[in-house]
Amino acid sequence: MTVRILNKIHGLLPIKSKLILRTILFVKKLEVESPPRPLQGVSFRLAGAEELEAINDHPEALSKTVYSSRIRNGDRCYCLIQDGEVVCYNWVRFSTCCAFCGRRVSFNFMPLSPGQVFVYDLYTYEKYRGKGLGGYMKDCLVYELQSRGLKEILSIVEPANTASVRIHVRIGSKMHALIYGFGLFNWTKTFAAPKRDEESMRQWIEEVRAQWVPGRG
Repeated sequence: MTVRILNKIHGLLPIKSKLILRTILFVKKLEVESPPRPLQGVSFRLAGAEELEAINDHPEALSKTVYSSRIRNGDRCYCLIQDGEVVCYNWVRFSTCCAFCGRRVSFNFMPLSPGQVFVYDLYTYEKYRGKGLGGYMKDCLVYELQSRGLKEILSIVEPANTASVRIHVRIGSKMHALIYGFGLFNWTKTFAAPKRDEESMRQWIEEVRAQWVPGRG
């Protein structure tokens, strides 16, 4: 009932004053992983000041205040380097799950327990897409996090981002929940989706899983 009421109120408000969230929460339990096979000419590292500056200054960057807000929160950024340039990055957080992390209005939900980490904003720059870098980034990050003693990775993916859903299926992530959220001005609220919606999403993910062929990314 609460979701339906908020949805109606939400529809009456001007676009600039509202946000809506519909996202899949994935969980991957970390086991002993083998290091990923090296990708020629590509290195994986924790982003330092130089890499963060490059991400900030890139034409495809979000607002600089977003990245600085993430750093203030204690989030970390890992990246892939090719020919001296950042080509792909992925952020991690140790406090809560979030959507629109670091933005003026963001959804923060589900505080993390010891041993858990939230991984978000996997991004490959446009000219480097189609080369498997997103999957390689995820493999490197999973190995890095399990090497540091973490036990569980949580992440969210919009259902429309089929490529990211496939990556999560490939690395063995399981759907934990379907999350809905509403944002009105500076107020946000998240809910577990109705059971019917969640079951429908689970069935679709299983179809994606059945279609995935090992070795195709």
